[in-house]
Amino acid sequence: MIMAMKNKLLKNKNFDQLLIHNKRDRNPVKKLRAILRPFKSPTDFRWAEFSYPDSDKKLLVSVYLHIVWFKGPCYEPDEGEKRLVKLFENELDYQDYDEGDVIDIDESNEPDVNDPSDVEDDEQATDEEDTSSEDEDED
Repeated sequence: MIMAMKNKLLKNKNFDQLLIHNKRDRNPVKKLRAILRPFKSPTDFRWAEFSYPDSDKKLLVSVYLHIVWFKGPCYEPDEGEKRLVKLFENELDYQDYDEGDVIDIDESNEPDVNDPSDVEDDEQATDEEDTSSEDEDED
């Protein structure tokens, strides 16, 4: 099914994105991920990457617990993408999510391993905390 959909989408170089909701158990997810594993993107292991014929454009596919996400060459990420990815990765029930709802996701202040600036900010904050506790000890 996923490969048939991929073949169909590779015929449309103006494709944006498609989200397929799947409310089944984890077994189909494991099978779909196994099918896509040989096509892992060199830039992001969570996505499978397929080239459009006679083009440098790419089709990306990722499988989450209840979602199969296809991104085409015309896909433009927006502010909501990061929140969607967190929802998918935290395996929240996407059907309960409404764009108007506020959903509290515990990020535990962990740095984003793909964003070096997050690591630097956290290290700087830790250094500041260390020096402030030293100042308190001197009093």
